[in-house]
Amino acid sequence: MLKLAVEESLEKKRTMDPEEYKQSYTKESRVEAYEQLQRQKEESEAKSKENSMFSDFREFDESFKKKPIPSVYTPQGDIRQCNEGRYEFQFSESDDGTCILLEMKLPRFMDTSLVNVDLHPLYVRLDIKGKITQLKFEDEIHVDQSKVQRSQTTGALLLTMPKANLSEIQLKKDKLKRKAEDKKVEAKIQALEKVQQEAKQVPLEPMEIREAQARKEEKRVDFIPDFDVDEVPPLE
Repeated sequence: MLKLAVEESLEKKRTMDPEEYKQSYTKESRVEAYEQLQRQKEESEAKSKENSMFSDFREFDESFKKKPIPSVYTPQGDIRQCNEGRYEFQFSESDDGTCILLEMKLPRFMDTSLVNVDLHPLYVRLDIKGKITQLKFEDEIHVDQSKVQRSQTTGALLLTMPKANLSEIQLKKDKLKRKAEDKKVEAKIQALEKVQQEAKQVPLEPMEIREAQARKEEKRVDFIPDFDVDEVPPLE
């Protein structure tokens, strides 16, 4: 655009006769020509910048469209695990062990409408601002009894999911508990037997020997006659 304006100006000057050119080349005309060139330059730069912005956006949009959305399952048939948004998360259990807890650390001021939670018995799939986070569970859960909450203070997302196979889990826990208790009882018995065995092997001290002899003598009864020996007639 700028180059075209300069060429038009030069062409116009070439077609003028010397007198006309002299009259048109005044101070005012030079200022006007300069201002016109500046306007054309600014318009050209703005248009170029606009085209560049649209070009960058189009490239980004195209690259985003080309990137496939992660599928639920891997080619091997396993539940996929991914975290496109790179959000921090943490799994834990409730105090009584009946629920799986999942905490997703989201930005505090992120609008909740940008978060979509798709909960399944063996995994959860979250769409957060168009990016997929999918995580699988170690135990099956009850979807209809689960709760999804958002902290107003930190913005974190908390999923509380009751376990489905509680009877099986409880049996395992009871078995482990009984096994631990049996080990404790066995350890106590072994410790007591050891103490008793060591007590038998300890030699008695002199004082203990004298006390034992004294107790033995106390049990011995001496024969004391209740008549005078001289009164007994001699044997014939």
